Amino acid sequence: MKIYQKLNIGLFFIIAMTTVIGYTILVVSNQVLQKTIIRNSFILAEEIFNGINVKLFNRIEIAQSYARVLKLQTFVEQSNREFESLDNAQAYIDQRDKAWIHSPDKSSDPFIQDLVQNDISDYFRRKSDFYYEKYGYRVFGEIFATNRYGAN
Repeated sequence: MKIYQKLNIGLFFIIAMTTVIGYTILVVSNQVLQKTIIRNSFILAEEIFNGINVKLFNRIEIAQSYARVLKLQTFVEQSNREFESLDNAQAYIDQRDKAWIHSPDKSSDPFIQDLVQNDISDYFRRKSDFYYEKYGYRVFGEIFATNRYGAN
């Protein structure tokens, strides 16, 4: 065998080995990269979920703290007694609901004013404003209390 052929065979062998090793490294690194991305994505998703979970439970605790306000409990108990004395509580609720929806000037309706301008409404407004100032957005879209009949 001539030296030229030996050099060509040697060069071909080196190129073939480099190609095989390069391809193997590419495949293995691709698999490792995919596994790393999947693992890191899972960890990130879990951290985001835990953060949302903590915020959600905090919001639930805040809502539960509202329900423990003695003035609110007294207010709801009084409302329950008033509704128990009605002949048809649901008809009364429907009537007031229609008045609320169709009232052109809510500020002049005494019923609406009683609901919007009382100690409990002021308390909820202050709490809502507090969280708005603290976080820069409304933590709760609405805060309202209902009696056992579902009336505000």
